[in-house]
Amino acid sequence: MSDLTGLGPPARPTSVTVAVVLTWIAAVTDVVSSVALFLLAGDTAVTGALAATRAEIQFFALLSLVVGVLVVLVALGLQTRERWALMAITVVMLVRVGVGVYSLLRFGPHHLTGAVLTIVVALLVLALLWNRASRRYFRA
Repeated sequence: MSDLTGLGPPARPTSVTVAVVLTWIAAVTDVVSSVALFLLAGDTAVTGALAATRAEIQFFALLSLVVGVLVVLVALGLQTRERWALMAITVVMLVRVGVGVYSLLRFGPHHLTGAVLTIVVALLVLALLWNRASRRYFRA
């Protein structure tokens, strides 16, 4: 797919646009939720509800913040059609799946919704970016 003259760059597929939007949403939620969790790590209600120590909660919050910052960087690359972005988003989204699984295993039902959403959004972004039209868009 290209512009009408055939000389311009190919039009961005809808799947890439949706993936970019989901990636930005993931980035913002990762950063905001990890900062909030870090700040709440000293609250005994939070440590009690998660059955975790303050240090464990802070570690998880910092890990999530690092992932969130990586997601921001990759979102910028996806948005501007950088060639490295497709591989980078693949790695970052697989890391998000790992963080979601860790969260499920470590914090159980107290973080069920957040962990499942993290995993589902990451897998959805991967599916949207690894279809034929999206791969062609990043190769062109």
